[in-house]
Amino acid sequence: MYQVLTTLPNDSLAEIWQFIEFVKYKKQVVTKAPFSVKLGGLLRDYHFDLCTGQKL
Repeated sequence: MYQVLTTLPNDSLAEIWQFIEFVKYKKQVVTKAPFSVKLGGLLRDYHFDLCTGQKL
């Protein structure tokens, strides 16, 4: 793999670097605090968690 990378032009290396950064970003563990929405009107007593999609 290293041999192939050394033969590529600089603009291709920049694109590969961007892809590696993207993959690292996508692999990050995301911890989200529960986020609920307070509804009004007919749905005022209905609580829904947007992160899990579950009724609370």
